[in-house]
Amino acid sequence: MFRNISHWSFRGKLLLAAIVLSLILPTIGGVVLVNQTTLSHKELIFENAVELASTVAKQIYPAVEFDDEETATEIINAIVENPVISSVEVWKFDIFEPHNKPYLFVMSSTEEQKDKPLLKLTESTTQDQEKWTNDSLLVQRIVYSQNQQVGLIRMNRSLFDLQSMQNDYKNLTLTIWVTIVILVIILSFWLEKNLTKPLLELVNVAEKISTKNDLQIRATKLTNDEFGRLTSVFNAMLDSIGDANTKLLKSKAEVDSKVIERTDDLNKANKQLQAEIKVRIKKNKELLSLQNQLGKHERFASVGQVSSNIAHELRNPMAAIRNSVYFLRKSLSSTDKSIEHLDLIDQQLSESDLVIKRLLDITKGKALDLRECKLKDLCHDAIEVLDLTKEINFSYNSEPENLKLFVDKLLFRQILSNLFINSIQSKDPFSQTDISVFAERVNEFVDISIVDNGSGIPTELAKRVFEPLYTSKKEGFGLGLSLCADLLERHRGVIEIKETSPKGTIIYIRIPHLEKTKNKKQIHS
Repeated sequence: MFRNISHWSFRGKLLLAAIVLSLILPTIGGVVLVNQTTLSHKELIFENAVELASTVAKQIYPAVEFDDEETATEIINAIVENPVISSVEVWKFDIFEPHNKPYLFVMSSTEEQKDKPLLKLTESTTQDQEKWTNDSLLVQRIVYSQNQQVGLIRMNRSLFDLQSMQNDYKNLTLTIWVTIVILVIILSFWLEKNLTKPLLELVNVAEKISTKNDLQIRATKLTNDEFGRLTSVFNAMLDSIGDANTKLLKSKAEVDSKVIERTDDLNKANKQLQAEIKVRIKKNKELLSLQNQLGKHERFASVGQVSSNIAHELRNPMAAIRNSVYFLRKSLSSTDKSIEHLDLIDQQLSESDLVIKRLLDITKGKALDLRECKLKDLCHDAIEVLDLTKEINFSYNSEPENLKLFVDKLLFRQILSNLFINSIQSKDPFSQTDISVFAERVNEFVDISIVDNGSGIPTELAKRVFEPLYTSKKEGFGLGLSLCADLLERHRGVIEIKETSPKGTIIYIRIPHLEKTKNKKQIHS
């Protein structure tokens, strides 16, 4: 409840302080006063009771010693006449038989005390002692005769006078407490009227100004004291703030107008600058693209020139081999088995001549000879042309099963042949090469994955294997994979190394599907 006292209003704090002053402090003072007075009175009662009991014990020992009950009764009756003494008991010891229990010799008490039972004596209680109860003080003294215990006297001193005094003090304290509370409440209302009302007026005006943003509101002057002067100063301050606000609003309007004009100019300049930047960025991209294409074309031109020279140089030996095959076939009989091998040589020479012719046509810029082909047949033709059926454990899977492509048959077969040869060359010569081809149609394209179990391609070389004339093989020329990339680009396709590790490599190819390619004009180089 009191944790957020800092958020209380001034009136609440004032009432809280009044409650503390009127309740807590007088209460504490009254309790301390009653306790101290009671303690002092109890000490006085104790001293008087002990002194009276000791005196009676000295006076009554002859009557106890000589069994003079009448004298003993007169003595204790005189004591009981005191209104604060409720009872006096005299007990006698048997001096001849110490082991016998003491017995009541004489007793005197008030009318109220007669109905109360006597307290029994025990060995622990047959000695001098004092005992406080709620309504009395019990004082017990031994009666001696020449240092001989002949009895004891037990006196009950009533505490009704102490209780009466306590009640009087409590009533007095309550009266004072009620008087203080009434005075404090009256004082609080007076302070609230003369102190908190002016403050509340100022707070209310400040809140209205804050919520309504109206600087024309003014506080009402309720008194002519310091709070009245504070109200006047507050109103004067509002007048000054109003004048300053009017000037500020006027200046703000002028600045806003200039800012709007300047912003429009900046926006126009910014749009013009962005347009120029976009044009420059576009031109730079075009320039970079042209530079890259130029460099690529220069490299492929070099490769094409080399390939053209190689093809030209190969045609003469191939023509000589074909002539030799012709004369060997003439010199052999039609039943000789060598005729089959000569036919195979002639067939492979024809196939090689076609490939060389197609490559030369491509380097000269001629169009691709696009035809409808089954991918599965192209894969098997590539393996048969290479005569690697025994070295390759080949598997094929596609969706749909008879997946068709619209490609240049000879050139696409050459792409597959180059990839299969690379897979075989990356494997141990004395172990079989596993090659798997999986193809599927994805939207308007065909995705082909060629997986082998070779030794893989080092990570630092994987990004450059498709560059012309780049190779890591001792006897390589760097033309195989670069030729594959160039031929696939002419088919509007792409090739990349999807994954490679010492356990094998996955080559990924994507080319347009048959239907998409048919709808376009014939692809040119």
